[in-house]
Amino acid sequence: MGGDKNFYELKHLSDNDCWELFKKHAFENRNTNEHPDLALIGREIVKKCGGLPLAAKALGGLLRHEHREDKWNIILASKIWNLPGDKCGILPALRLSYNHLPSHLKRCFAYCALFPQDYEFKKEELILLWMAEGLIQQSNEDEKMEDLGDDYFCELLSRSFFQSSNSNKSRFVMHDLINDLAKSIAGDTCLHLDDGLWNDLQRSVPESTRHSSFIRHDYDIFKKFERFDKKECLHTFIALPIDEPHSFISNKVLEELIPRLGHLRVLSLAHYMISEIPDSFGKLKHLRYLDLSYTSIKWLPDSIGNLFYLQTLKLSCCEELIRLPISIGNLINLRHLDVAGAIRLQEMPVQIGKLKDLRILSNFIVDKNNGLTIKELTGMSHLRRQLCISKLENVVNIQDARDADLKLKRNLESLIMQWSSELDGSGNERNQMDVLDSLQPCLNLNKLCIQLYGGPEFPRWIGDALFSKMVDLSLIDCRKCTSLPCLGQLPSLKQLRIQGMVGVKKVGAEFYGETRVSAGKFFPSLESLHFNSMSEWEHWEDWSSSTESLFPCLHELTIEDCPKLIMKLPTYLPSLTELSVHFCPKLESPLSRLPLLKELHVGEFNEAVLSSGNDLTSLTKLTISRISGLIKLHEGFMQFLQGLRVLEVWECEELEYLWEDGFGSENSLSLEIRDCDQLVSLGCNLQSLAISGCAKLERLPNGWQSLTCLEELTIRDCPKLASFPDVGFPPKLRSLTVGNCKGIKSLPDGMMLKMRNDTTDSNNSCVLESLEIEQCPSLICFPKGQLPTTLKSLRILACENLKSLPEEMMGMCALEDFLIVRCHSLIGLPKGGLPATLKRLTISDCRRLESLPEGIMHHHSTNAAALKELEISVCPSLTSFPRGKFPSTLERLHIENCEHLESISEEMFHSTNNSLQFLTLRRILFVKVV
Repeated sequence: MGGDKNFYELKHLSDNDCWELFKKHAFENRNTNEHPDLALIGREIVKKCGGLPLAAKALGGLLRHEHREDKWNIILASKIWNLPGDKCGILPALRLSYNHLPSHLKRCFAYCALFPQDYEFKKEELILLWMAEGLIQQSNEDEKMEDLGDDYFCELLSRSFFQSSNSNKSRFVMHDLINDLAKSIAGDTCLHLDDGLWNDLQRSVPESTRHSSFIRHDYDIFKKFERFDKKECLHTFIALPIDEPHSFISNKVLEELIPRLGHLRVLSLAHYMISEIPDSFGKLKHLRYLDLSYTSIKWLPDSIGNLFYLQTLKLSCCEELIRLPISIGNLINLRHLDVAGAIRLQEMPVQIGKLKDLRILSNFIVDKNNGLTIKELTGMSHLRRQLCISKLENVVNIQDARDADLKLKRNLESLIMQWSSELDGSGNERNQMDVLDSLQPCLNLNKLCIQLYGGPEFPRWIGDALFSKMVDLSLIDCRKCTSLPCLGQLPSLKQLRIQGMVGVKKVGAEFYGETRVSAGKFFPSLESLHFNSMSEWEHWEDWSSSTESLFPCLHELTIEDCPKLIMKLPTYLPSLTELSVHFCPKLESPLSRLPLLKELHVGEFNEAVLSSGNDLTSLTKLTISRISGLIKLHEGFMQFLQGLRVLEVWECEELEYLWEDGFGSENSLSLEIRDCDQLVSLGCNLQSLAISGCAKLERLPNGWQSLTCLEELTIRDCPKLASFPDVGFPPKLRSLTVGNCKGIKSLPDGMMLKMRNDTTDSNNSCVLESLEIEQCPSLICFPKGQLPTTLKSLRILACENLKSLPEEMMGMCALEDFLIVRCHSLIGLPKGGLPATLKRLTISDCRRLESLPEGIMHHHSTNAAALKELEISVCPSLTSFPRGKFPSTLERLHIENCEHLESISEEMFHSTNNSLQFLTLRRILFVKVV
């Protein structure tokens, strides 16, 4: 956050492009030729949008369901268009879109003024807040608030008031201008305290404020919350997340302030290091929503049972929570109880069974003796989305499992069935079989996970083709089962994970099924199949007269930790694009008939598997790791891999060279080598080369200039590498990174431009653009000459003994980014100055640095002409800046921990009046502004 200024990137479209965008949202699937009159009006509306895409999308969404010309003409003729345009003219269009929202959507949208700009939120989270504030209107009791809230959200999304986050598709954001619109509509009713307001202790909360949010900080003291004292009309009090995982809040806020906010409906204290909730929270009689997720509470007070209207109680990832209060049974209006990640919660009070209105129950913990029995699920007919039933070993009465009636819970989408441990004895095995058989879920289920089941076989309902919506299935650590259930009949199954099934020796007919589905195919929709930790598995049988009927859609196959698997994989996987096989040492048969395979990851198995690659011609990425006995890659394998683009070789300790001389891929290759101590030869068609962890590597081959395709070279963790070849330099190399190579004493001589009679050698064809040197303690200086004129980024980190840099840097006419960190022996920077193209200069933790180059200050047009960011920190020997002014282009200045810096003149800032956006002066003990 940079002060009070807001900066928006407003990309303008041509009228035609703007019309196409408007048309997409307004007409959706309708043909504009069938509505010529509407199209004519729409084009006139688009002209008023000024080429701004957000306006076109918002108004298009507004008119999507309007088919009458008069409605469109009302928008076109609105007087709002004539109001003065705020934020570059876009706000009138957005306000017009808002004005035509139904009243219930207006209220829901205005509530979002609580969110700061760029805040990412989940749909489900916002709906729960709307519910708590009474913003969702049910016309009859049969309508579910959650479903109505979903409709509201989708309508606002379709009208572009919300949009999907670019960084996380499960979250949403509001455009900055939409956020401004919400704040202008809400006024003081919704108050978000940004850093500026939060730190201004004199700033009061208006009497009209009903909803408030603020950003958590490391330590939130009581004084910052005093402004909320006596604000008894406040309905919402939300601490929003920040990057820091946890924060501290004054106990006085919890014990004295919050209980006085008697009309609170929404209270969120998530991520605060709170260990105890005071009894006085029970006074918040109107509370509908309480979020204590990621806190350190061990229990809740019994007074929580007084919160009669509570709808949502969030306790997710409260890892210290050990019990829930008995009084929780009083919360008969509770709809959402989230204890996911509360790993120490081992039991639940039997009173949970009274919560008949629950929609979300993340975990139902079955107790034994007189505790919570599984029968209590009977009355929870509204459960939806995901349910985990744990400690199923405590189900003694099979009738209780039948009475739970999971078949009738039609809104459940995901179900986890979990036993805590294996129990010895045939009686317990029989019991677990009967329990699982009795817990058959509704046929609407799309995700099922069964963990630590101790029966010897699975009931018939698992894998029944009637589960036509099942797309994801996991069987985890069911160690007593000797065979897999029949799963090949599930018509929609896409993801299948089988792990820890140590009793299974064979996978075959019983796995696929007796009859074929979907045009005679087994696993007709399966896309991802994972086998893991199958210690006794030996054989995998195709079992089919036509192998093409098996796994027709399988894209990804992973087999890990199956040490006894000896038979070959299915002979034909026509759609497979990614295969991973690790720790299967007895697997011997070559891979075959994988016509679309793009990525192959293999490790810890017999190197004979890589003897032939005649059916791997489509392979583009190959990763090989920890294969003993592998000295080179077989010619019969490599000669077919002409399309290979990426090769990664890790921890192959006996590998000496990659392939026979003469092999060459038609395409340039990216190669990464890690911990291959014996490797002595590389290939020539390399585009990218990364070498790491090769403890015995002392030098690169002299012929490295013959790597004519190499563009990127990274060398890390090679402690014995002392130098580069004396002559030559890869002609296309653009990026060189050397890190944690303790023996490196010099950099490649071939990259330097030699000086001849005060001019540089024009014969040097080096095109290097990025150079990064990190943790090379033996490096003392650079080779003689000038660094390449093509260099754009130079970064030097933790080279503790580096004493000097190349003197001639002014001629580096492309350099934009220059960073020096933890170079404790460096006394000064080049006296000749820095290039005029430099945009970012960072100098940090250079404890002996006494002076800065003159070029960072503005003297004439060639000095610091482009500098935008300057950061200087932890330079205790630095006493002053060069004379002159900061450049007029400077946007960010950060100076910290330079305790002997004597003065900063006000004149130095004169040229930055219109450019400087961020200024930090911190822990500079003797600085004075003169």
